Amino acid sequence: MIGLFSNSIFPQRKEMRELIKPHSKVLCFSASDIQWQKNNVDELLINGRYFNEQYAPFREFGIDRGDFYIVTPYDSRDFVKWRVEHSDLIVLLGGYMENLTFKLKYYDIWDKLEGKNIIGISAGALVLCDEYYILPNVDDYYVEYEIVEGIGLVENYRPLVHFRDTKEHWDNYSFVLKDCLKNKGIPIILGDDEGILIDGKSIKFVGGSYENNKIGG
Repeated sequence: MIGLFSNSIFPQRKEMRELIKPHSKVLCFSASDIQWQKNNVDELLINGRYFNEQYAPFREFGIDRGDFYIVTPYDSRDFVKWRVEHSDLIVLLGGYMENLTFKLKYYDIWDKLEGKNIIGISAGALVLCDEYYILPNVDDYYVEYEIVEGIGLVENYRPLVHFRDTKEHWDNYSFVLKDCLKNKGIPIILGDDEGILIDGKSIKFVGGSYENNKIGG
């Protein structure tokens, strides 16, 4: 199963517990600035501030602190591959898509992710797709529209994360919708407390407005 979310406010506990099972071994890849990770590696280790922030929502699902690990820039390829093989859940965290893609390529683990239970958060949700959109007005870091190739574990869905009911965000949606109609793909609007669960060909919207059966996208 694969979950795509805007952030780690994971909704609908019953469905989520099928993906985040108690006492699972969880392996995370950070998409934060790589130089920051190198300079602040203690933040990624157990009891670090960044570690605690990322671990907090998983603790509520019965994940033991010692079974939650964030890959650091100093971990070897062999160690990370071993971690992937022996983890029950892979989490691609938020940040910058290019940083996350670089890290996944560096560790050469794309083929090892297939068939795994995975959660993608924000940038992680986008990178999991076969294609994703760089959209302005969502993050000041990005100023132009761009279509980028992802790792392809999720096909055809085009999530718009952190979506808000503003003119700028609806303009972005219009751009994505027009491109999807011309080429292929299904735009999926995800607010900050919304996500989708993909299990084979089955998809379920969870959280936010979806709890009231209001489906956007």
